[in-house]
Amino acid sequence: MRRKNVLLVCLVLLAVQLSARQITGKTNTGSFRQQPPKLRLLAELSGASADNVLNAGEKGAIRIEVTNEGGSPAEGVIVKITPVPKSKDLTILPIEVVIGSIGKGDLKTATAVVDVAETAKSQPTRISVQAVASSGIVSETRSINLIVRALAKPPVVAVRDLTPPALEILEPVRLTPRAPKLAPGTAHFTSNASSITIKGIARDSVGVALIYVNGDEVKFDLTSQGAEFATTALLAMGQNDLEVRAVDRFKNESRFSLVVKREEKMIQGGYYALVIAVQDYEDANVNSLQYPIQDGQNLVSTLSTYYNFEEKDISFLKNPNRNTIIKTFDEFAKKLTEEDNLLVFYAGHGYWDERLKQGYWLPVDASRNSRTEWISNGTIRDYVAGMATKHTLLVSDACFSGGIFKTRDAFSKVSAATRELYRLPSRKAMTSGALKEVPDKSIFVEYLIKRLRENKDPLLPAETLFASFRQAVINNSPNSQIPQYGEIRETGDEGGDFIFVRK
Repeated sequence: MRRKNVLLVCLVLLAVQLSARQITGKTNTGSFRQQPPKLRLLAELSGASADNVLNAGEKGAIRIEVTNEGGSPAEGVIVKITPVPKSKDLTILPIEVVIGSIGKGDLKTATAVVDVAETAKSQPTRISVQAVASSGIVSETRSINLIVRALAKPPVVAVRDLTPPALEILEPVRLTPRAPKLAPGTAHFTSNASSITIKGIARDSVGVALIYVNGDEVKFDLTSQGAEFATTALLAMGQNDLEVRAVDRFKNESRFSLVVKREEKMIQGGYYALVIAVQDYEDANVNSLQYPIQDGQNLVSTLSTYYNFEEKDISFLKNPNRNTIIKTFDEFAKKLTEEDNLLVFYAGHGYWDERLKQGYWLPVDASRNSRTEWISNGTIRDYVAGMATKHTLLVSDACFSGGIFKTRDAFSKVSAATRELYRLPSRKAMTSGALKEVPDKSIFVEYLIKRLRENKDPLLPAETLFASFRQAVINNSPNSQIPQYGEIRETGDEGGDFIFVRK
């Protein structure tokens, strides 16, 4: 019985060993292993010329063969087709060809279409083809060199154009083409500069070929607006005849004429202003005012906005004392030259001493009982006379301000030309009244600023300005004040006038 059990165990062990050998592939004669799939790929282009050329608008085909030379089936085979570089002119459908399962030693074929757009440009292209199995097995990559050739363009038959370019001048004056024949135009203007910049645009459906300014060819830039050009032309004193011409490629041309009169620059120096506004007096015995600072601010804004006064050249003194006013006069006296122009404006209390025949300005520290801090007309005249300016204009909105004039009637009509008025030095004054009181709310300043803002003339003499609002002040003042204008006595006036230059 024991011998039988031992024999049974040996038989079981033998059976297990034989089963293990069948699973692992090992035998007494050696071992074996199943061979993987091996993909071989062929790809060629059909429908193209012998040199693999496809013309724009043509179609071709890629013929594909995939063979499995391995020892086991290849599952999930896909052929990937990639153009290098990618181009919208070349379409390949499909770019992934599904082959499926290929058995050992089997061969499968497929086709992809190559479509070249009609608008394609000439270019070389390489088409890369490769087969890939789901297990990761890949074939060698095949490359197809393809040349895309654009369609030959038919010759362009030129039709002679008879229309000249549309020429438009933008600077120094705007000139536009005249319909319907674009006849030459002419513009006249005056300049004080030694040169001018000429800018313009020429437009033509067949293309602008040349642009000339005064006979010299100038460069231009082609933009969405047309052929834009800019150049500088020198000017001699007197009349300068300039011509701008635009020529297209059929030699049609349009032109404009510019007649520029160069004159000597009339205004040489700078424009300065000293604006003094006093309203909040320190002495309780001197009545404070309400509007001088507001009037002064309106004048400063008008001068800097509408006229040739820079903000940096305007000194605005609000409630200054005597020392500040005198110090500011001294500063202007040091920096102004014989070509400069100075406007002095005062709004505040004034006083007239009938016994001394003397008028005064009252600074913020003026005392009713002492004239120590008052500023006399004599002091003002001394500063006006001592200023090395071409023109000085004093505008005073104060009681008894008319005492600064000569004894004759100050108001007269403008008789000289503006150029002559500027050439001759002047020391003029414009006041809100004569030797009488004026109201706190100044009708005089209101109309002065109103006329300055309404003026459209590039050069405005002060006397012309005064004449434009004098009657309005007389008609609308509550106490029938009569504004005055004239020379400041004993200050060097030679008959000229202060000229306001509009921006």
